[in-house]
Amino acid sequence: MSYKIVLFGLTGFGSQMLRYLFDLGMDVQQVFTRRERFEHPYFPVTSVEDIARQHGVRCSFQMPETISKDTDLILCSTYHRIIPLEILVTARLGAFNFHPSLLPAYRGATPTKHCLLNGETVTGMTVHMLSKEVDCGQIIAQRRLVIEDYFDDGLLRQQLSALQYPLLLDLMRHLDGTGETPCFAKDVESSYSRFKALQVSYSPNISVLTLSRQLRASSPFPGLALTVKGKTYKATKQLSYVTGIFEASINTEGKVVTICGPHGMLKMIGETI
Repeated sequence: MSYKIVLFGLTGFGSQMLRYLFDLGMDVQQVFTRRERFEHPYFPVTSVEDIARQHGVRCSFQMPETISKDTDLILCSTYHRIIPLEILVTARLGAFNFHPSLLPAYRGATPTKHCLLNGETVTGMTVHMLSKEVDCGQIIAQRRLVIEDYFDDGLLRQQLSALQYPLLLDLMRHLDGTGETPCFAKDVESSYSRFKALQVSYSPNISVLTLSRQLRASSPFPGLALTVKGKTYKATKQLSYVTGIFEASINTEGKVVTICGPHGMLKMIGETI
């Protein structure tokens, strides 16, 4: 069945969502997004604006005052503004958000970065009803993802964005009454504010494990600022991390920075700034 859909989404997750909607033959009536000044910094993807225009769909960069009354569904896939309740209630079948965490854990902005900072080993995507409170509406379905130890924020986002396709199918089954009774995550309820760029100063007692988590959360954007003996490096990629006990040391060879300590050995790409 084809639904008349209005999409709110940003380049990245929103790009993947828009492609999936077209692949499923949905009637996308209008797209609301943000004008991007730079290429997407996390993984290669076409902008929401370009995809919409390729398919002849109206694209707007402003929050609408109203939407068409014949809209079946409002879908949101990472949007930078809170959608007013008076718009959410317009859609005949409801308004739903695709959030990159296993709600109720990691509500709020940049959940992928906070998952990596906290050393989580599992996360996922959730589709839930949009409500007045951020990320608090009824959960419809979830898909889980193992966080591999080599994932940085860019790769984690890319893997999670692909889970939107099976979640879309879950949502459609929910709407037509053929979906199974879901079993949701039992994660502790939590919320986080927007991620801020990290600045770390090297010392012999630095936790290499914590540094690895900070680097993965900061890669590939905005990068981790690491200061060593008065020189600051912008680290944007973890080359390797080995657990173990090593004598505290730091070594730089060109763009490769190696840090050893009681919690392991970390190699990263870093350029002086």
